[in-house]
Amino acid sequence: MTIRKHIFQTALGLAVISGFSACDALDDTCPLMNDNSASGDSLHIRLTIDTRGQNTRADNDRPNGGEKGDGWEFGTDDENRIHDVCIFAYRGKAITELTAQEAENITILASGYANADAQTDQTGTEAGHTEYKGDDPAIVTADFAFYKGKKMTINDLQFIVVANVGDITEEVGSRVKDIFDYQTYSSWTVNNQGKPTKFAMSSTTNSYTLGGKGTKDDPINYHIDIERTAARIDFDFKGATLDTDSKSLDYVVKNAAGTLAIANFYLTHVKIVNGCILPSYMLKRVANDVNGTNGFQYLGDETFSKDGTATNYVIDPRTAERNGTFPDEWIETCYGATSMVTSLTPTYADDSPIGTMQNFNSHIDWSATATNVQGYTIGYVNENTFDMNQTVAAYATGLQLKGIYKPARVYSAYNAEEGKLTENTEYAKGQDFWRVLCTDNPAEENCLYFDNEEAAQAYCNAYNTTYKDVDGNTKVEGHSGIASYTKYNGGVCFYYVWLRHANNGDDGVQGPMEFAIVRNNIYRLQISKVSGPGTVKPDPRNPEYLKAIIYVRKWREVTHPVIPV
Repeated sequence: MTIRKHIFQTALGLAVISGFSACDALDDTCPLMNDNSASGDSLHIRLTIDTRGQNTRADNDRPNGGEKGDGWEFGTDDENRIHDVCIFAYRGKAITELTAQEAENITILASGYANADAQTDQTGTEAGHTEYKGDDPAIVTADFAFYKGKKMTINDLQFIVVANVGDITEEVGSRVKDIFDYQTYSSWTVNNQGKPTKFAMSSTTNSYTLGGKGTKDDPINYHIDIERTAARIDFDFKGATLDTDSKSLDYVVKNAAGTLAIANFYLTHVKIVNGCILPSYMLKRVANDVNGTNGFQYLGDETFSKDGTATNYVIDPRTAERNGTFPDEWIETCYGATSMVTSLTPTYADDSPIGTMQNFNSHIDWSATATNVQGYTIGYVNENTFDMNQTVAAYATGLQLKGIYKPARVYSAYNAEEGKLTENTEYAKGQDFWRVLCTDNPAEENCLYFDNEEAAQAYCNAYNTTYKDVDGNTKVEGHSGIASYTKYNGGVCFYYVWLRHANNGDDGVQGPMEFAIVRNNIYRLQISKVSGPGTVKPDPRNPEYLKAIIYVRKWREVTHPVIPV
């Protein structure tokens, strides 16, 4: 059978495929049939491609992950817009019922492509530059006719949709499996203003019918939902005060009882660590179990046990390669400049729109109003999954946080004979300090801060001499520890937070998919508590003095009118 591809044409606000047709025969002798209503040989189809979703929210300290996550959320205009569409039709089982072998044996019946950016809407405005807003459904509607022959039926006609990747109808080959195996190299692009746009999308469910007789006046209505192949990472400002002058987030550090402010942490920089840049499968695929030994399903759902533990895996093209080996070239290829190894060198570009954000100048904010900023989008990443036994900092996607820690009280001298501390009342944010920690009383509220090394050393010497003998033995009951100090240049410190897709409730055991990144999800980080300074240099271990809440939300769209293409 020859696949005949025809371009969409505009007609009264509907995307119409004027010749999107194919024969029912298995050879090239069947004539092309655009519209044979009079003879009854045409089966008229109306396909609705839908990017709509529910607008509900659910907050949970423990991220749920899975198909529903912690709720649904609409996206921004650039994230939602359909720039172009490829439609593939085949006869056979629904997508979720196909095995890889069956998909290999099914020929694509027909395919078509439409470029919305190259057309104009009904007002004459270029579609690619229109701000699509309003209450109308976010849909593209395509009308076309098939030569139905003797065997064509409604029940076995299936559709696959791919959006915003250009015309790939000639690239994917002639078999349905070719579409399933296709990998998108551009899950989004960046325009000349540095803004992410043109997000790759693909079918998220089987197509299904909504009635119709198949005539020109009453076409059979097929509906299909699509989703993005990328995931989004947000940073929530809740719990902090936005300092517009220094362009940082101010977190108040309190004592364990929460009654006394003992420091401030000014978060100045956030950047993505291990953001996967390698291609994703165009269509989602999910393993049938947690062992990956029982095959996989196209467009499958993530499943969970009653306690919230994942019972299967989402598979990306590199899942099996994340097997505990860490060749430098592979890590660099997979994660590029965001790799964990690269993040150990704390460099931050001031003008990079993706992955590294300077001073919270965001390319996308999700503020309620201009004066009530709630947070911003840090960037976008591709799917990143691995076996739970390979949950390591070299693979997991996370964030590196950089900021300035300012103790509420800093001392300039210590008189050992009198046991007297002299406070520096003029200490300012951004100056060096030396933090003294006594292992007998390691709580942050018991730590002391000095503005010079001599004073910190004097205090440590006095403490250790008082409670230890020359052999290091304890001299005073209850004081078995020692005092030591650490210098913080400019008060700068670092934290790492690893993004959870789900949470099995046991911090000592890694669960399946616990630290995965899955398409069309928003991973939103909120710092719920800062209890002490981070590390002097980037350290990928979990932060000791920072607690974060991560929400996983299904990423859905705002609505906009029908795009005429």
